[in-house]
Amino acid sequence: MAAKIKCTTFNVRGFNTPQKRSQVIRLLKKSQTDVCFFQELHFRESNVPALQKSYFQHWFLSVYGTAKRGVGIAISKRVPFILESTQTDPEGHYIFVKGVIGTQKATLASLYSPNRGQKQWIRNTLHKLDSFTEGTWLLGGDLNVTLNPHTDSSDGTSQLTQSAPGCINRYFSDTHLIDTWRLVHPNGRDYTFYSAPHNTYKRLDYMFISSNSINMVDSSSIDPMMVSDHTPVSTVISLSSLSTPYKQWRLNETLLDKPTDVKSLEQKLTWFFCENSTPGMSLITLWETHKVVMRGELIALGSKIKRDRQPTLHSLLKQIADKESIPKRSKTLQVQTELSQLRTQLKDHLNVCCAKAYQYSQFRFYSHGDKGTKLMSPLIKQRKESMYIPSIKSKQGTMLLNSSNFISSYSH
Repeated sequence: MAAKIKCTTFNVRGFNTPQKRSQVIRLLKKSQTDVCFFQELHFRESNVPALQKSYFQHWFLSVYGTAKRGVGIAISKRVPFILESTQTDPEGHYIFVKGVIGTQKATLASLYSPNRGQKQWIRNTLHKLDSFTEGTWLLGGDLNVTLNPHTDSSDGTSQLTQSAPGCINRYFSDTHLIDTWRLVHPNGRDYTFYSAPHNTYKRLDYMFISSNSINMVDSSSIDPMMVSDHTPVSTVISLSSLSTPYKQWRLNETLLDKPTDVKSLEQKLTWFFCENSTPGMSLITLWETHKVVMRGELIALGSKIKRDRQPTLHSLLKQIADKESIPKRSKTLQVQTELSQLRTQLKDHLNVCCAKAYQYSQFRFYSHGDKGTKLMSPLIKQRKESMYIPSIKSKQGTMLLNSSNFISSYSH
């Protein structure tokens, strides 16, 4: 069975503060994003913060000298990615990453078009990408232009000349790139950016895939606007070369902390054996079946506890999604005010979660102090795995995979 990978492009409008990074990564993790194309990171070249790798294991950045622009690509630990090469822009407007996902070659690109001269910039950037790319293309970015003003803008206008959108569409057509959201919603109208001064909505953020890979596209959506003035755009693709990872279930002992939950599980277990201990029923079959049933009950209990822990987050996300579902051309001032209040509440809630995590981290490291415990062993293990060298190329150009061959090759 082909594995599904969710790709998201997100203009975060600043990624410098730990609170903002925690908010964004928490939301992306909740939505199970595997590959994220970031724009407007606003990192200074001389002061790039350390990015956490607990969820996104691979980070590739292109930054500028000042706190402007900046793009990046983050790949989660669930995606088996092997890097081959990268190409960055000194101005921090684009980054290209080429590698292998599973056994399939792919080129990832994150773009942030300047506010002026979009037509020429997109043409030059696509030309550079065309000479760099191999395999399947996946491109996400903020182009700062509506490709079709009649359907991608609430007022039907474009900030460029009348012929510019058509030229930009031809550039993408010449490089065989397809807009995934428009592919899935050929007659749809939705927007990714709201301009309060002009009271207009525009679709400025896009996900593209190479035309020979459009059969890989499962779905595409424009998500609710939450912690930025741009909405994330997501596309789910299927990779036949990558099988669905198998996860071995293990009992979470904390599910048995509450006596009421334990009593409920005991009652269900007693009921199962009373109902299914019938004449002719094999004891082996009964025993194996009971393990499957109780595993399902424990999984359901764990999901319920997880939902109960985050009722505020679920409620806020649902309310924002409901408000966003109202046709954007007919939104009143009251709806806009309610949306702004809900987004503020969402940021405050995520900030509280971030503060709790930071406080717990401080307590955890302080309580261990200089004791000889296993606190650092997972971190050392991750570093050891990232520095592992699986093969070495000899002077003759052959790949050596055995450590004994390494020694004999370099001893001569």
